[in-house]
Amino acid sequence: MMKNGWCGSCPQKDDALVSAAAINAAIAVMLGRPVPPPFSIKDSIWVRVEHAMGVLMVITGIGFLTGAVSSVSIWLLETFPSLQNFG
Repeated sequence: MMKNGWCGSCPQKDDALVSAAAINAAIAVMLGRPVPPPFSIKDSIWVRVEHAMGVLMVITGIGFLTGAVSSVSIWLLETFPSLQNFG
């Protein structure tokens, strides 16, 4: 029986909630605000670390969208063949 419009066998609603939470977290990180704030971040070094992590997240996303991550991985394997032994 459904309660308040939610049911355990509705993966679409779960996917929508996870997507909304991920978008919310990404926007908050890009704006430099902690999500959720585990402690008060008042030191300037932690604010800078948060901004740097937000920038790295955006760069990584652009890399995935443009296919640059695949190019970099191929370059790494050609440059350092010993990396093939990991994993």
